This record gives sequence, C-alpha cells and structure tokens, in this order.
Amino acid sequence: MKKIIILHIILFWFNGAKSQEQNSAFSNAVESITSDDLKRIVFTLASSEMGGRGVGSEGIIRASDFIVKSFKKDKIGFIPNLRGYFQKIDYKIFQGEKPILIIGDRICADNEDYIGIPTAISGDVPFDIIYLRNTSKEYLQNIDLKDKTILLLTSNIYFDKKTLYDLLIKKGCRAVLLCDPNKNIEFKKLGRIYAATNGKQKDKRKRLLFGRVTRADSLLGNLKYKNYLISTLVVSPEIASGITGVKNLANYNTDSVASKLMPVALLAQQKVIFNTFESNNVLGFIEGNELKDEVVVISAHYDHLGMNGVKIMYGADDNASGVAAVMEIAEAYSTAVKNGFRPKRSIVFAAFTAEESGLIGSKFFVKRADSLKLKTAVDLNADMIGRGEDTHKEKNSTVKKLYVIATKKDSLLFNRLNAMHMGKDSLNLNYSLVGDFRALSFSDHASFIAKGIPAVMFFRGEHSEYHTEYDTPEKLDYQTMEKVTKLIFKLSWEYVMDD
Repeated sequence: MKKIIILHIILFWFNGAKSQEQNSAFSNAVESITSDDLKRIVFTLASSEMGGRGVGSEGIIRASDFIVKSFKKDKIGFIPNLRGYFQKIDYKIFQGEKPILIIGDRICADNEDYIGIPTAISGDVPFDIIYLRNTSKEYLQNIDLKDKTILLLTSNIYFDKKTLYDLLIKKGCRAVLLCDPNKNIEFKKLGRIYAATNGKQKDKRKRLLFGRVTRADSLLGNLKYKNYLISTLVVSPEIASGITGVKNLANYNTDSVASKLMPVALLAQQKVIFNTFESNNVLGFIEGNELKDEVVVISAHYDHLGMNGVKIMYGADDNASGVAAVMEIAEAYSTAVKNGFRPKRSIVFAAFTAEESGLIGSKFFVKRADSLKLKTAVDLNADMIGRGEDTHKEKNSTVKKLYVIATKKDSLLFNRLNAMHMGKDSLNLNYSLVGDFRALSFSDHASFIAKGIPAVMFFRGEHSEYHTEYDTPEKLDYQTMEKVTKLIFKLSWEYVMDD
C-alpha cells in the first residue's frame, strides 16, 4: 500500500513538473514574438531587392532563400520525405493581355472612354446593361441582375459601395458602370491619373484633382471595392449617352422609370497567353511525438505581383505580413523546443507560392500531402494582417478588427478562439465573413477546405492600396500585427497539443 501511495506521489510530482515546464515554454515562446522582428522581416521581403516577388522572378527566389535561411537559423527542420525545404512546382497558367471593351458597336479606349479593369466580365459573352434609378434593397430584391451589368448616373461616383455592392454580388451582378453626367472635365482628369505610368506624375495629378494624395487614394480605392467579384468601370458622359440613346443626359427623365434594359450590350474581350512557370513552396517542419503523423499547418503565401512595367508591386501587406507571422511563429516554437517543449502533433510552417496565380502552391501541397505522409489536422492561414480597412472608425479604434474566415461548421475553431484570454493583446474578432462562399475562396485556406480539411484565414480587411505599388512596409501597423501573430500562435498550440 505504501509503495502504491509513493508511486502516485512520484507520478503527481512528475506530471506537475512537466506541466510547469510546458507552461514556461509556452510563455517564453509567446513573448519571443515581437513587432520589431515582424517589421524587420516585412522590410526585407517587401524591399526593392525582392522586386515584388513575382513568380518566375529573381526576387521570389531571393525571398525563398531568405525564408530558408531563417528556418535554418531557428533550427526548424524540413519534411523528411521532401529532403529539403523546397517543394518544387511546375505549373501552367493563363495570363490575360489588355482587355478590349466593346459597348454596342463602339470599341472603347481605356482612360479615354472608360476607367477601370473589367476583370469580372472578361470573356466571349456579351452582358445586358440595365439602367438603375432605384437602388434600394427592397427594389433590387425583386429584379433579375444575374450576369447583368448596371448603369448608374450619379453626382458622386465615390459613394460608399459596401451595402449596394454586397447586395449586387449576391444577386449575381457582374459589373457597375458609373457616370457623373455633369463632370466630363473631371472624368478626363481622372483618366489622366489612371493613364500615368510614373508614380510621381500620378501623385501630382492626384493632388491637382483631389487636393492631396491620401484623399485621392481613398477615393480611387473605393472604386475598386471587391473588384475581384464585381467590376467597376467609370464611363464618360459620351459613352453613357451612347448606352441610353439620349444625347443630353442632363435632361434624361430618370424619374419616369426605376430600371430599364438598355438597347446596347457590353462585351469585354481579353486575349489569353499560355505560360509555364517553375516555383517552390517553402516548408519548415517540427516533428511531433504521440501524434506525429498528424500536422498543424501554419501558412501564408509569399509571392506577389512582381513588376508592373517599371513599378515594383512591393506587397508589404499582401502578403509579406502573413509570411512574417509564419516565420515569427516558427521561431517561437523553436524557442519552446529549446525550453523542453515536445509537441504532440507535427507542425508545418508553409510559405506557399503562386497564390496570386490561383492558389497553385497550396493546391499542390494538399494534393501531394499523402506522398509526404502528412495528414493535415488544420490549416491556419494568414493573409493581409498588416493593415486594416480605410474607414475612419477602424483607423481610430484602439482595438483593431480581425476577420476570422472559416466554414460555419467549424465549431471547434470558434470555441477555442472564444475561450482565449487576450488581455493587452485584445482584438475585435469579426465573424461576418464566416461561411461566405467568396471569402472562403480567395486565399490558400480554400485549398484545404476544398478537400474537407478544417482551415481558417486571418485577414484585417482590404484597403485602397491593395494590389498597388503603394503597399509598402512603412504603412503597416506592427503593434497589431504582433497581436494577430500571437493569437495565431496560441491557437496553433491548442491544435498541436490537443488529444
């Protein structure tokens, strides 16, 4: 009996000591994540030396080498069956040339007849154009807008588009044509801004029209709201007259009808070029113990848009910010291991390539997981976590918004997030995009969800400098980035250590 009691005491002491060691390792790991480290990484990845990290470029090779060097420094290993940090991918993609926009029988010139990119309507099928006067929710609910283009005549083309556009997207509307009939001169000046290829020249024209560059960027960025789902084109009064068949739009009797099918259709044709690329996913690895065949993937894409002519598309927020989080979390786990931590599940730190080309890197990883003898338990994906939205409320809020994007059925994820005590690292977790089909598809988490694997994307929202040369490192909010990175680390720890 005495021997049994002594054995229980020894086991109790051993488990207590082990738990204390784990808690200490966890605390030290969390504290190792700092805004200064994140800033250093982003400034490197989004530097001119990296050239925008376009697929097939020297810049993306330098970026991948930088990530590998960091993994080696932190003693992060690689997946045994991969025999190195690189997962090589050969892939083919289609790239579109400059689109040709045809309205009726007129071939329109960009930045002269229209402004914008008709991404969502490019193809060989013409789209009907519907003039809308009544844009209320009650009215739009009862009209068919699926695969339609709408024309709006408005004295403010920069209106807040969220409410209207979110409804139009749900209704299947593909594009919005905006026109201020009374501001032909302003349209021409706007066209000159978009036509400028030199950054300084473009900024000068913005100041002349809007007073200051930041105001211009905010207004112009508003025109791009969800442009990957619905195209916004600003058309000249002359083009709008051709659409309506009314020469003097100022006398157009807009009160007579709430909506009207126009006599002309719109066609956006785009020649497609077929290209072959070679690139690499960069994968770090810490092997687990009891459940080592199961892996927790912590991911971010490290590619961006490369060069646009002579302009570097730096991609600081998109997505040097997410990669910095992955690298910093890898270092945090390295710190924990040094302090005696032993993970139950294995961990993959994934910097995916070719996300901008169609999630190619993550799709390849998911497809080849079996050959690497990996069974993914969950993917935690970071994309654009460095800046928030351009709203006054968000910019002035002390507790910043973080979108959590996942499927509605992932109750384990929500329970774990809601149970976390963030303290000084508090964030406003926003679940409004949970279950949203399009939000579930626009980053690498989509590749996992498509295969039935639990996945979540952390995202701080879109801003006016998204996919422009102005997405630069000095504009990121590194204090909030630190909070987001710590949140992802803490969540990953729960998945790594859960039975």
